Amino acid sequence: MDEKLKELIALANARGSKYMKGETSVSGIPEKVSELGVFLLTKTTRISELNGDKLREELNDVQQKIDDLRKAIFSNKLKK
Repeated sequence: MDEKLKELIALANARGSKYMKGETSVSGIPEKVSELGVFLLTKTTRISELNGDKLREELNDVQQKIDDLRKAIFSNKLKK
């Protein structure tokens, strides 16, 4: 595995599911993707056990994180 990827995974693991929302630079996109990946992995087991309103809340939280990443990527594309 690539050393940079190992470093990003370690950083994301250290933050756990504490995904950091907000603007980021192009160089910060891999870090943001790693954080989102760990966030999604930690949510997977919880989501499978939920239903109704709780499931809707968790899925809404996941959607917000994905939207934040998408916005960060596209805002960086527009800056170029």
